[in-house]
Amino acid sequence: MKKIKKESLNQQDDFCFGCSERNPVGLHLEFYDYGDHVESEWIANKNYEGWHGVLHGGIVATLLDEVGSWVIVSKISRAGMTVELNVKYHKKISTDEKIYIQGKLIEHKKNIAFIESKIIQNGEIKASAMSKYFLFDKKTSKEVYNVDDTHYQQ
Repeated sequence: MKKIKKESLNQQDDFCFGCSERNPVGLHLEFYDYGDHVESEWIANKNYEGWHGVLHGGIVATLLDEVGSWVIVSKISRAGMTVELNVKYHKKISTDEKIYIQGKLIEHKKNIAFIESKIIQNGEIKASAMSKYFLFDKKTSKEVYNVDDTHYQQ
């Protein structure tokens, strides 16, 4: 397991809802590369509820999308943007209980990547997604988004 260092990716004005520590209402996710997948863990509080005690579906989609972006950083060393996100909600996700958000690179063709992601709580898959990302070229990834192959913390 290797921690993916977001510090080198975050710009001064970065307020990413998913991962930036600078965003006071953000999720503040941290990501780790486990070899075959990228993972984060998180506990939602009441601020992220839909129904009482249940994580809002929009936040579920955000979590599945966010891990996909970090799979691209970790596995392809490029920045990208979501083109498609197809979410399946299997079971309710409880707030105030730890979840694991996992993403895996399924296929990479030139400037397109396909990612499979899931949210696990209490050993059960609660939501999953298949997503498609457009990848920026290496030069843009480095110069604009500060993404290259030096993304692991030492």
